[in-house]
Amino acid sequence: MKTLKDYIVDQKCRKGPAAGTTKNGTYWLACDPIKIQDAGGDGIGCNAPSVAYYLRLRHFRDGAVRPQIHRKAWHQNGSYSGAGNQYYGCDQIITCTTVEDVIVALKSINIDESDCYAEHVYHDIFADDLTAALTGIGMPVSMPPPDEPDEQL
Repeated sequence: MKTLKDYIVDQKCRKGPAAGTTKNGTYWLACDPIKIQDAGGDGIGCNAPSVAYYLRLRHFRDGAVRPQIHRKAWHQNGSYSGAGNQYYGCDQIITCTTVEDVIVALKSINIDESDCYAEHVYHDIFADDLTAALTGIGMPVSMPPPDEPDEQL
């Protein structure tokens, strides 16, 4: 069974301009960033920053595959506490074999327990977007149901 890493490699996305460079090298994205959480306020006035989490599937020049969660928080007053961009590795999803497995793994991630704007980095309202993006790179939604009758009989 293929893993998320295999599906990312199969995309052969390392063409054209790179999406970015880190201390680990240059990388390309296997698909557009996938929004997986939206929290906080509207980022205006005294309201809390607008916070969104994105899943980025990065494939590096050296062949490494390193998924990343991008926390993007905006407030009209840029120095407002909690505003800005933060990036976190999420290698625990690299061995997932289905979209269902990725969702379970994302639900277990709580990057910053002090972040009062989002309890977790993933919310089910983004399941359709995540499913569309991951099935778009070839990943199956789930394994067959365990109690499904055998079609061979």
